[in-house]
Amino acid sequence: MVRHIVNCKTKADVEPAKKLVEEQGGKIVDTYTLIPAFVVDMPKDSVSAFESSPHIETVELDSEVKTQG
Repeated sequence: MVRHIVNCKTKADVEPAKKLVEEQGGKIVDTYTLIPAFVVDMPKDSVSAFESSPHIETVELDSEVKTQG
């Protein structure tokens, strides 16, 4: 399983997108409230199926981000 951030097109798309992720064997880890997005653990080979969903804008690998300064 690989952790990803799923960005939905609208807030109304979050629940249908979560359902799709769970149907494909993914696990919802966290849900953001300010933006239409959530964090999932999903099989590596499932990412392309989510990217083609009409509810999902982007699927990004969740990784640590560092700033300078």
